[in-house]
Amino acid sequence: MAAAKRPAFRNYLPDSEDLRANFRPDNPAASKVLQQDEKDAYALELERLASETPEDPVSIVPKDPTWDLKRDLEPKLAVLAKRTQRAIVDLIRERLASDDDNTKNNNNNNKGR
Repeated sequence: MAAAKRPAFRNYLPDSEDLRANFRPDNPAASKVLQQDEKDAYALELERLASETPEDPVSIVPKDPTWDLKRDLEPKLAVLAKRTQRAIVDLIRERLASDDDNTKNNNNNNKGR
């Protein structure tokens, strides 16, 4: 009788220790090249990240989470600030005008006595 064939696992590594002995990659040379390419790609990525990292640690601090809201609302708030100032000036003018009228009325009443 012929010896029983054992399965050759090429696509995955089995969990069982008995079956792991039968694992063989498709092409061991290609596997080494892929591993080397992965190492090179990893090294290149680390180098790229190192070059992008700023020297100043203060600039690493993240922005305030509401910075975009502040940016978008700033022009609208500027318009509202102008309107508020105008309204305050108008109220002061009205108060001064009413005070002047009251003063004139009081002066006229005092002259007639």
